[in-house]
Parts: sequence; structure tokens; C-alpha cells
Amino acid sequence: VRSALPSEKKKSRSIIYQYGVKVEQVDASGETVVRWHCCAHPSCNAAYTLRKSSSAVSDHLYVTHGVGQSLGKRKAEPSAAGASLSPTLTNEQLLFAALPDGPVTDGCVRLEECKIEGARPNQIQVRTTYMSVEPQLRDRMKPPSIRSAVPPFVLHMPLAGTCIGVVTQSKCDGIHVGDYVHGFWQFKRMAVVDAQLVTRIPQEFLVLSQKGITHSSLIGSCGSQGMTAYFAIKEILVPKPGETVWVSSAAGAVGLVAGQLLKRVYGCRVIGTCGSDIKCALLIRLGFDAAVNYHSQDLRAELRMFAPEGLHMCFDNVGGETLDIALEHMAHKGRIVACGKLSESNLREGEGHRARNLSCIAERNLSVRGVSVWDYRDQMSHASATLVGWHISGVLQSVETVV
Repeated sequence: VRSALPSEKKKSRSIIYQYGVKVEQVDASGETVVRWHCCAHPSCNAAYTLRKSSSAVSDHLYVTHGVGQSLGKRKAEPSAAGASLSPTLTNEQLLFAALPDGPVTDGCVRLEECKIEGARPNQIQVRTTYMSVEPQLRDRMKPPSIRSAVPPFVLHMPLAGTCIGVVTQSKCDGIHVGDYVHGFWQFKRMAVVDAQLVTRIPQEFLVLSQKGITHSSLIGSCGSQGMTAYFAIKEILVPKPGETVWVSSAAGAVGLVAGQLLKRVYGCRVIGTCGSDIKCALLIRLGFDAAVNYHSQDLRAELRMFAPEGLHMCFDNVGGETLDIALEHMAHKGRIVACGKLSESNLREGEGHRARNLSCIAERNLSVRGVSVWDYRDQMSHASATLVGWHISGVLQSVETVV
């Protein structure tokens, strides 16, 4: 647990999101400073700062993406009393402002005020309480000419992803004001969503918090990330008890679920790789048979020692050289699921690792296949219920950073 603003705890207010936190504080000059992080680390690259002056003369909005770098400012209309506008009269949205050229920079995302829209027939209005901020958001920040299973974001339109919220207006049957729902909608404080895109969270779900199942689990380990692991394993890898599998980026949202399911549900031998000793310790605590810090250990040597006869499966979230190493260490008729490409998300066109081991696919009769959770829409409800059940039974543990 880390505090995004540890020096101002007494003057701060935190709103916790899945993989993120929004912290408000009043600084020495009397300004309200709002800082949002995509994770709980105060130096996170995907953080922005919002400053709203309490002065009626100078009420400006500043947005910073990164650490101390201004995205710009705009004049806000002061209220009669000189305070910020009432939250019941204004809304906020997070826009896709510019295509990144390499890593995401200050100008790629912009926070701005927008009007609150009312629900129309078969729609609901929802106040967002959790947003899932994950690598797939970066993957969608690309030109529309690039083909992908999930369409890219549209410039100058809001970002969107899996969210949880409480219903503030309903014009559909079966969902009422005060209900909690989870689904896919735009990153707005107050959003209007088609009812068919959300699922009502039953009141009975609240009692599961005693077993570590929180609302945020429904957009994390029991949501799209958990279901990605679930379908990749069940439909593509099809593991057998005793088989050996390597999970890359094993401490990530998908990798953590994949490793636990492969070990505890399917009875496999699981090795996970990650980037720190702290993460390695977490993997061992969650049941992984071995964990490798690729920064300080020889990955190839560790794989040879763990699987001297070769890997039966690889659950790859990294791509690039990691996928190349997996090809090199696969056993005959091994299976690889290519789930992510973390190592290449920020590369420019023409950059990246040039694969050297593609011949292994033919020589060892390997299967390599990608996965998209959206290919299994008709099975999502059953998958989520199954993951919740594994949570309740203790088979699956959820790891979240809460500030």
C-alpha cells in the first residue's frame, strides 16, 4: 500500500479505482490539487494533475500528464460565490487528444469538462466509481488504418473501457436508480450507457466482500482480464495435469490469474517471469512453482533448468524477444497463446525485435495463436460466474493496490 501524496494525508481525499487512484488535496496556496494515477505509484507515467483555484478571480484548470509537465489550461466560469462549479452541474471526461509517437506523452490525453446528458429509452445514466486502466488502452491509441480485433480510439473523443458505477437515472426495465452495474462505457464521471452493454451487480454480491470479492473484482480478476486468462487457457492451451507452462509478465493482471488457474485448477507446473524480486515473492505466495526476475537472472538458463525437456505451453503477455525465447524452448507439439505485446506497445513503426526462431514452429509442430476476450461474448456471463466461484472457494486470489 502506497500513498500517492503521503505528505498531505490530512488534507487529502482519495477515490480508489481498479489499477488507479484519484487523490485530492489543498496545497499551501489554497488551491485544490487533484492527481490521478493509473497505478498507486506517485511517479507513475500515466498520471495527470488538476488544479482548481479557490479564487473567483483566477479559476483555471491545469492538466498534467506525467510529472510536472503542463498539458495546458483553460478558463473556467467562476460561480457567484467564487467557488468551483457544483459537481451536479458539470461533468468531466478523459479524451484521446493525440496519437502517440512512441511512448504516451503529455498531449495524448486531455481532461475536460462536459455536459451531463440524460438517459434515453433503453439507456441508463451512471456515476462511475471504478475504471479499469490497463495496457489495452495503449494498444487502442493507434491510427485507424491499423487492423485489430478491437477498434482504435477516435481522436478528440473520450477513452473507454470496463467500468463500474451506480445508476443515477434509468429508462429501461430491470435496472433501477441506486443499482450498481459493470460494463463498457466512456471514461466520464457521469456517463450515459446503453442498457445492453451493462450487467447489474446483485445485492447478494455485497456479502462476498467478506471473502475478498469486491466490486472492482468484476472489472479485474473476474472481469475482462480474468476472462482473457480463462478463455486463453480453456479454449487455446487446453492444458493437461503435469504439463509445464511459462507465464510471462506473470505479475500483471492477466498473468496473475493465468498462473493461478494453470496451477490450482489444471494441475500444471508453472514458472512465471517478472521484473522485480518483490513480484517474484508474490508469485511464489500465489502458488507458482518458480519465479524469475528477468532483470537479474539468466532467463534462458532458468528455463532450461525448470523445463529441461522443453515447455509444453507458454502464456505470453510480452511479445518481442520474450516470444522468440519461448519458441526456442518449446517442446514438440507445444502450444503458445500470444495474449499481449507489452515490450512493443510504445515502439515506433519499423522498430522492434526481429524474430529469429520462427523456424521452430514448423520444426517442432508448434501452435501459436492470439486471443481476444471479445471473441467469447456469448460465454462471458458463465466465465465471470466461474471466476467468482473460484474466488469464493479460495482457488483464485485477487491482487489490487488500494490507497
